[in-house]
Amino acid sequence: MAVYKLFPIKDATLYSGVPDTNTGLDQIIEIFNQNTSGGNSVTPYVSRFLTQFDQTQINDLFSNIGTSSWQAYLRCFLADASGVAMNATIYANPLAQDWDNGTGTYSDSPATTDGVSWKWRTGFSGSQWTSASFSTNITASFPSTNIGGGTWYYTSSNSTAPNPQTTQSFNTTSTKDLNIDVTDTVKLWNSGSISNYGF
Repeated sequence: MAVYKLFPIKDATLYSGVPDTNTGLDQIIEIFNQNTSGGNSVTPYVSRFLTQFDQTQINDLFSNIGTSSWQAYLRCFLADASGVAMNATIYANPLAQDWDNGTGTYSDSPATTDGVSWKWRTGFSGSQWTSASFSTNITASFPSTNIGGGTWYYTSSNSTAPNPQTTQSFNTTSTKDLNIDVTDTVKLWNSGSISNYGF
C-alpha cells in the first residue's frame, strides 16, 4: 500500500485571549481550553489552530490513485501536553471561509496583526469571521462577548454523506498525537462540493 504525505501550505493558532494577534509564523500550533478566574467570574480562554493543504497537490494525488480505495488522515505530532482532562475530544472540521496566514508570532511586541486571528480572517481592519446568518451546514462557536474563532462545516441532522466533521478522543494515558480520519472532507474538496480552506 502506497503512502502519500502532504505538508501544510499555511497554519496559525487563534487565541481568544488576544483576538487581534496573528501567529502565522509560530513554529508550533496549539489547542487548549481553559478557564481563567478574575474576581467573581470565570472567563474561558480558548485556542484553535487552522491548517491548509494545497488543492493542486490533492488533485495530483487523485490523478495518480484513480478510483483505488484510499483514506486521508490529518496527522499532527505532540510537542507538549499538560492538564489534559480525563476524557477530551478534538474536532476537525473543514473551514468555510478563506484566511490569510500572516507573519506574526505569539510573542511579538507589539502584536503582529497582518493575518488571521481569533477576530479577523484577513488581518486587523480586514475581513472578520462571519458571526451570524450562516449558510446551510456552516457554523461557528464563540462567547457572545468575544466573537470569532473561525467558521466551519458541520454535520446536521439533514446533511448527506460524506460527513465533514471528524473527531479524535483522548484520555490521560492515551497518545496525544493527532491521527484523524478526514477522508470525507477530502472527498468533498475533490468533488468541488466545498472549497478547500483547510481545517
